[in-house]
Amino acid sequence: MANDAQRKLAALGYPVAAAVTTGEEALARARQEHYDVALMDITLAGAMDGIQAAEQIAQGNTTAIVFMTASDDDETLRRIRDVGPAGYILKPVRDRDLKMALELAMYRKRMDNALQDANAQLQKWVNELERYIAESVLVGEMGEMLQGARTLKEAYTIAHRFCVRAFPQTDGAVRVLERELGVLAPCAHWGGAEMSIAINPDHCLAFQHGQVHPTSDANELCLHCAAHPAAWRLCVPLQAQEEKVGALYLQSAASADSELQRLALTIAQYLSLAIANLQMRDLLRRQSQRDALTGLHNRRYLDETLLRHEHRARHHDTTLALIMLDIDHFKRINDDYGHEAGDAVLATLGRFLKVHIRDGDVYCRYGGEEFVLVLPGASVETARERAEFFRQEAHQLRVTSGDRVLPPLTLSLGIAIYPEHGATLQKVLKCADAALYASKRAGRNRVTVAVGV
Repeated sequence: MANDAQRKLAALGYPVAAAVTTGEEALARARQEHYDVALMDITLAGAMDGIQAAEQIAQGNTTAIVFMTASDDDETLRRIRDVGPAGYILKPVRDRDLKMALELAMYRKRMDNALQDANAQLQKWVNELERYIAESVLVGEMGEMLQGARTLKEAYTIAHRFCVRAFPQTDGAVRVLERELGVLAPCAHWGGAEMSIAINPDHCLAFQHGQVHPTSDANELCLHCAAHPAAWRLCVPLQAQEEKVGALYLQSAASADSELQRLALTIAQYLSLAIANLQMRDLLRRQSQRDALTGLHNRRYLDETLLRHEHRARHHDTTLALIMLDIDHFKRINDDYGHEAGDAVLATLGRFLKVHIRDGDVYCRYGGEEFVLVLPGASVETARERAEFFRQEAHQLRVTSGDRVLPPLTLSLGIAIYPEHGATLQKVLKCADAALYASKRAGRNRVTVAVGV
């Protein structure tokens, strides 16, 4: 029978890949190869008939089954229907019936394949859409939180939290340019220990050129990642309005798709803007609280900090000393040597005070040539020692303006203590100011403690 079927198929123009006589052989062949159509006689040699063989072939196999049978009884037809064949032909087999059955089976096979491809493509689109929605929600949530961040520390915490969620299969770091140190320092990192290391900005091509730098080629690696094996790497510059802020770096042991790079670019944009804005806000705040000439805090900062220190001193029942100092004959310096000389004196004294500041103390330029020193927890004896130290050491300062060496400085200082000289630090400050002018009236270049101590 197999030979007859082979000849008929060949005559009709259908190539025959294999011919078998038993169900066991048919099953073995089907497991080794995937055929378009299996023309299966119900009556086969061996332990299993054609229907039993077809049932097992149909499990996990896409081969279309066309049965040939001489039986049209209800039981046989029921068994055939249960298998779900692409068709069946009653014997004796006519060429026209065979051709039609095979063509229908192959058409059904093509339609099934097309449907499977369409379903696979549809599922791919669904997966991509779900991923896009999830990423959009994540990025939107991150953007809202970054917008509400008040400090860089808060922004860095948010960056870490969302980067770990966005890139779970990677090691990575968000590095920010520390201009004073000249390094890209990690403000958020996850994965390998190497991510926690600060790097030289010159070693990051993305940061240097302001362009995304993806690579798996060892010849194109940034120097900072050359020592760390990975299948995929990505460096994304963090920059806002052409201002370089830092870089986002990712690496993975497995290859990554273009969607991961797109997500990294989006997150980098949000981080760039947030960090740049907070850095600018930080700079403006520091500038608003710092005296540009001396580098010390200004009067605005002093007014704010006195309230905090007063609350702290009252809460902990501790003392606080205020020292007000003034440069003697400062107007004469301006008149005799010019305002540039006066600026040089102020700048030199400011640097001197910054060098000798104690932890927890606050030194401010109060205005003109007057300075206020806040010494939390200091007694009158400690404050007097500090004031005398400043008076004597200031006299040793060498101040130059152009090619001229200016005369030695002398200082007049006044001291007042909280709470002995006032229930508020503003009142204590007035007492320190009065003590300062007592030093002036007594001949300058001296320290005076407010009356009452």
